[in-house]
Amino acid sequence: MALCVEASEVVEIFQWKEIDDLLSETEKEMLKQEIGDILIYLIEISDKFDIDVIDAASYKIGLNENKYPAELVRGKMNKYTGYE
Repeated sequence: MALCVEASEVVEIFQWKEIDDLLSETEKEMLKQEIGDILIYLIEISDKFDIDVIDAASYKIGLNENKYPAELVRGKMNKYTGYE
């Protein structure tokens, strides 16, 4: 639950911004702190369940590459079932 709270605090920083808007120094500091909190919780969870976070990320990237082939999805925003 704490991980979700921390992730929502990251979302809050960007809530009323356009995607290309720059962050103020205060917002960047807040973002840095929230990213740190999220990483701490992820490490604690991964340690508890003996999951290597780098292996998990690499595995997920591989799954996404298969699910969303770049030549089919580049520039599109369809759900993955829209590419089958």
